[in-house]
Amino acid sequence: MDDSRSCPTSGLQTGLLERVAREFELGTPVAAEPLRGGGAEVVKLATPQGSFVVKPVYRVPDWELYAVVERALNARGVRQARLFRTPSGAVVSASGHCVQEFLTAVMTERPNRRQTDRAMRHLAAYDEALATIPLTADHVPVDPVPVDPVPVAWLTADTLWTRVVSPTYLGENLPRLVRDHAPRWVDPNTVAEGLALLAAAAPEIAALPRQLVHGDIGPDNVLYDGDEVVAIVDFTPYHESALFGLGSALYWFHVHPGGSDQSGGPVHPGGHRRSGGLDVDQVRASVAAYDEGRALTSTERTLVVPMLLREALRRFATPLAGAEELGGPVPEGATHQRYDALLEVLALARDCPFISGDRVHDTDGDLRPEKEH
Repeated sequence: MDDSRSCPTSGLQTGLLERVAREFELGTPVAAEPLRGGGAEVVKLATPQGSFVVKPVYRVPDWELYAVVERALNARGVRQARLFRTPSGAVVSASGHCVQEFLTAVMTERPNRRQTDRAMRHLAAYDEALATIPLTADHVPVDPVPVDPVPVAWLTADTLWTRVVSPTYLGENLPRLVRDHAPRWVDPNTVAEGLALLAAAAPEIAALPRQLVHGDIGPDNVLYDGDEVVAIVDFTPYHESALFGLGSALYWFHVHPGGSDQSGGPVHPGGHRRSGGLDVDQVRASVAAYDEGRALTSTERTLVVPMLLREALRRFATPLAGAEELGGPVPEGATHQRYDALLEVLALARDCPFISGDRVHDTDGDLRPEKEH
C-alpha cells in the first residue's frame, strides 16, 4: 500500500491512517485533519462510524495508565475521552497508535475569568476522582466503584520529566544547569534565591499525601462548551500531591505568558511579558474556586505559593535539563518566557508567600488588607 497518499481535506498519509482504522475496526477513513493544539501527528479522523482522535504512542505504560484513569473518572461522572481497544484488547496498536473518542468541545488559549474559574472547580472534582485510583496494593478506594490498579511500569518510570519535578533534583542540579546551559542573561543569584525558598518549604511539601495527578493542566488542555468545562485532556501523569496539580494549573493559567492572565502588562519585542504582570487577585480567585470543590487543608493553604515556585523552577529547568540529557540547543525564546515567569513567582513569594482563596498573609502570618495587593 502506498503510504504517501493523502486523506481528503488533509495533507496526512492515508495509508497509515487506513491501517490504524483497520487495527481498531473504525471503518474506512473519509476525512482527516490535524487536531488543533495536538501537533501535526495528532489527527481528527472521520469514518462512517464517527469521529476519532488518533495519536502516536511513545510510552506504552502511559496509555495503559490512561485506560485505568478514563474508566475510573467516567464512572464518577468526570468526563474523559473514551479510549478504544483493538479486537485483541490492546490500547496501543501494532502500528504504535492509540485512538480516543473525539469530544465535541473547544479549546481556548486565552480563557476568560469565568472559564478559568470553571476550570479550577473542575480540577478539584478531577483530583478527587483521581484519588480513588489505587497506587499500591494496600490502597483502599474511597467508594465502591471498581478500579483497576495502576501499571507497575508507570510507577517505576525514571525519566527527565519525573526527575525535574523533585525539589532535591532542582537544588542539586539547577545551579549547574544554569552555569553550563542557560543564556548569559539568566542571573544565577536569582535562581539560587528561588531554590533557597523552595528548600525551606520542601519538608512540608514532601509530607503531603501523594496520589495520581495531572501535572500539565493549562488552557490548551481544557475543553469548553461556552464557559462550562467539558473535560480536562492530555493526561500527564505524576505521583504527587493534589497541590502539585493545582500549582501547575495556576502557573499555566496565570503566570506563563500563554495563560489567561488579563493584567495587560507590557511585553518584550519577542512576545513575552516583562516581570510584574502577575495578578494576585486572579490567583487568589482560582485558589478559592478550587477550594470550593476540594477543601484545602490548612497546610496546603500555606504551601500554595511554594508549590507555584516549585512549578516555575521546574518549568525553567526543563529545557536546560533537556539540553544536557538529550542534546541540542536550549530554546532561547521558551527559556526567556520561563525565566520571566520565574521572576514573577519569585516576586510573589517575597511579597505575599501565603495565599488563600480570600486573603493574603505576610511573612509573619498576619492578615494584610487586600488593597495592598
